[in-house]
Amino acid sequence: METLQQFLYFISGLAIFYFGQRTLSQGLQTIGASSVKHIVHNEGVRNPLLNFWHGARLSLLSFSSTMSTLVITGLVNANLLKNRRVLPMMMGTALGASTILFILSFSGHNRGLNLIALGLIFGLVFRSFKYRSIGKFLLGLGLLFLGLAVMEESVKLLSTHSEVVGYLDYINQIPLAISLFLSTIIGLSLAVSLTSSTMVLAIVSVSARLQVFSNSFSFGLCVGAIISSYLMTFLTAKKSARAFAIRKAFAPFSIFSIATVISYTLMIILQDYFIFPFSTLDTVVYGSLILSITAFLYSFVLKAVIIKLALQLYPDDEVKEQSKLQFLGEGRFLSSTMAYVLVEMEVSKLMDIVDRMFDKCREYLESQQKGARVLAKIKDYERIIDNIQREIDIFIQKVISNGAGDDDSEMSLAYLKLSSSLEQVADHLDKMATTLTKFYESWQLEEDENQLLIHYFDEVRDLFHHSQDIFNEVIEIKSISATDKKDKLNRALDIKREILISREEYANKHHQEDVRKALFFSDMLISIAKLRGSVRDIYQTLLK
Repeated sequence: METLQQFLYFISGLAIFYFGQRTLSQGLQTIGASSVKHIVHNEGVRNPLLNFWHGARLSLLSFSSTMSTLVITGLVNANLLKNRRVLPMMMGTALGASTILFILSFSGHNRGLNLIALGLIFGLVFRSFKYRSIGKFLLGLGLLFLGLAVMEESVKLLSTHSEVVGYLDYINQIPLAISLFLSTIIGLSLAVSLTSSTMVLAIVSVSARLQVFSNSFSFGLCVGAIISSYLMTFLTAKKSARAFAIRKAFAPFSIFSIATVISYTLMIILQDYFIFPFSTLDTVVYGSLILSITAFLYSFVLKAVIIKLALQLYPDDEVKEQSKLQFLGEGRFLSSTMAYVLVEMEVSKLMDIVDRMFDKCREYLESQQKGARVLAKIKDYERIIDNIQREIDIFIQKVISNGAGDDDSEMSLAYLKLSSSLEQVADHLDKMATTLTKFYESWQLEEDENQLLIHYFDEVRDLFHHSQDIFNEVIEIKSISATDKKDKLNRALDIKREILISREEYANKHHQEDVRKALFFSDMLISIAKLRGSVRDIYQTLLK
């Protein structure tokens, strides 16, 4: 009965650790949201070593190598990450896992309670969102340390039972080769069962601190936990991602596994020459750090072979085309901060396509030839925008269903409104171009009439470009004065009034001609007026 009670204490400690991990991750990502965006948006990085470090940073910001590998795979699946950055970043998540284990080595009961108290003070005393996020980070870290302390106490008592001592003696006396590979399989299986590599790292931290297992067995458990991140990401990608993303998930899993086998082989051959002057926990931490760097170096040698193998196993023509912006893995694997980085990049891509659609429509207005070929290109843009907007809506709905706070809900609504307004912009541009084509099938616009359309169109396009600069942070919202904001919004209303007047003037001027002529011109002006309304909505959403 006492053994069962101690085991339940261990499970309770693991539960506290898990809750602390979630809280810490939310606080970290909120504090480091700009860092997450910088890592993901920094497409110009060509240095593999820097991308390796970025992968490690993602793991630390999410406090989970599994979450970071899933996020990277999600970016790949949505074509939001440069190909050259993927493998180094994926390999860097292993370094992040080793660093997480290093952080866990500082745990302690009193330290955990102090951090919990400090985090609660920050949350209750300070009303600033930034300080509340710091409080959440401290509270999460304190819960982590407290959970580890509870686990440590239970393991300490469990390890004194005669039956348990007998099993531990047997495990610690098995040969090095069996110890390494067996513990790796156990660590891998345990992480996959718990669907959390970080929780296995917590178990490794506790057992290594108490020296329950041998150095080799503890090291193997840690390596198994790291490999599990790649394995779970690969298996998740196989279920929901495109072939290209599957191949990118397969490569780091294969390379790290090969690096592990080679390293184990060398350790077995040279075991008589290995001297460990460190504690078991330090040995595991330093060993995992060395293995992570070694695997990264191996990636340069094995990359071409592994990618070729992956292409044979998962060719593009054998996998159905799926939605690119995917919610990969279980809901708990992807926090709202990480999710909104994906959404922001997708909205940015959506804005770029809408901008190209504006340019194409502007050329169409100036062109003397109004034909099906150019119109077909405009309609292609409209279809692409519709698909992307639909993917964003579905993705955000899944993020919300995963559980969102007040701040997350506001962010969700803002992105939903942005994507919807951009889709409406595309619809109005398509409507305008289609009506213009129909008009030119029977008539032609006079020079002043065509210039009038271009004038209104350019004013709306300028407001869109200004909004795009705000979204891309080319223009800081703080730098825009209240007067400038008011002037732009008022000018948008003036454009609508001027368009209505121009519509009436055209109808009066051509009242003796075919009534369809005035109707078509009226439809073009109405399309521009609605276009103005949608762009104004985008501008107002970004200002908020």
